[in-house]
Amino acid sequence: MPTAKLLLVQDETSPKDLHLPLENLGYQVVGRISDGQQALERIVELKPDLVLVSIHLNGELGGISVGKQIYNDFDLP
Repeated sequence: MPTAKLLLVQDETSPKDLHLPLENLGYQVVGRISDGQQALERIVELKPDLVLVSIHLNGELGGISVGKQIYNDFDLP
């Protein structure tokens, strides 16, 4: 079974090593981005299967808005 690719979208205050337990669970973390707009721009390039978004993000877009846009525009959970 292929490994699910995960994109982490988290602010600067989130744990820097959050990717480690996710990788231990079998996810391939394809990127860690702190800005919501950058995350939206990089999804096409990174091609994640799943996106984990913090509520508080750097930049103008908050996590809830980014999560909704990712789901609506890219059909990603």
